[in-house]
Amino acid sequence: MTLTCASCSSALDEGYLVCPRCGIAAPEYPPKADEPAAAAVPSFLPFEDLDGIGGWLILPAIGLVVSPFVILHALFTANIPILFGDKYQPFLNSHPAFTGLLIFEVITNIVLIAALAGLNYLFFTKRKSLPTYMILYFATQLLVVLADGITAHALFPNGKLETAYTAIARSFVACLIWIPYFLVSRRVKATFTR
Repeated sequence: MTLTCASCSSALDEGYLVCPRCGIAAPEYPPKADEPAAAAVPSFLPFEDLDGIGGWLILPAIGLVVSPFVILHALFTANIPILFGDKYQPFLNSHPAFTGLLIFEVITNIVLIAALAGLNYLFFTKRKSLPTYMILYFATQLLVVLADGITAHALFPNGKLETAYTAIARSFVACLIWIPYFLVSRRVKATFTR
């Protein structure tokens, strides 16, 4: 016996519990004698269990937790040793623009760590404002990395800038993936409601 899906009107073979086309539950056929026909269709939505940190939302959660430590590592292994190390002082004294670039990197990295601390709070307390601030964070990070890379290229046009290009590409790809995700994801809308 063939049934018809109440939602999309697709033909359903006997025994189907869910419509393979739209995912809506198939009606029980025939309805039980003590139930009205409308009650035979269970309330089932394919996306009703999307609240909570799961699915693709796990990746931004991991990124939010790990990123402050990655930035701190970069600060204490690259920027601060060069800025305050004795062996680099003659070079920095003869290249004051590079010193300014290092100071810019240190300040922006400290600001990014503070922003990540705030985003972690918003994320794990499931605040409604998180998607907006995540989008702002990704866009700001791309602008900062782009400005840093352009400045480094202007200061050292013949230098090896693979690290700067990699950082720009990584930030650009992150914006391409996560900004649309935070704008349209049903899980994001269902999770961040406080």
